[in-house]
Amino acid sequence: MTALYASIVLLIGTSLSVGVAVLLGWSYAIPIVFALTRASALFYGSALLMREAWGAVVSTLAEMEYARELAAKCQERSDA
Repeated sequence: MTALYASIVLLIGTSLSVGVAVLLGWSYAIPIVFALTRASALFYGSALLMREAWGAVVSTLAEMEYARELAAKCQERSDA
């Protein structure tokens, strides 16, 4: 989540730096650096979220398999 919050801060920094560059007649190098850094942080945050979602899916599938095995054992005991 920190990477996503950082990308939001960098978005604001990009907007502010574009305004300052226009007002003062500076080069657009600083806004471009902010924008590229923001894109990298957003990509990194998205990759982390995908990895976390995949871990949640794997964990849920493992829990469901355990529950099915437990239900099968209970069924065998009740049949015997």
